[in-house]
Amino acid sequence: MANGTTIGVLALQGGFHEHLSLLRKAAPRLPSAPPLTFVEVRTPQHLSQCDALIIPGGESTTISLVATQSGLMEPLKEFVKWVPTLTLPSSVPLFAAASKPA
Repeated sequence: MANGTTIGVLALQGGFHEHLSLLRKAAPRLPSAPPLTFVEVRTPQHLSQCDALIIPGGESTTISLVATQSGLMEPLKEFVKWVPTLTLPSSVPLFAAASKPA
């Protein structure tokens, strides 16, 4: 984070293109914000670069299936426990249990 903040947008299904487009348009208008970089998250390697994550709305069963097939589900479950994550309503069921304290 020394050179700014990297915010990932889960890019497996749903409106991730729109999220990225709007974030990139809004970021320069934020006063005194650190430099922000926005990336598509499709793999555990992409996720490991993120300081925060946005999980767009989509069909939670499809997102879960694709995340599992790509090896991303377990890293995502761990990530949401410790790193700022915004989930939109249809994505909440995916990670609600993972974000609860043990």
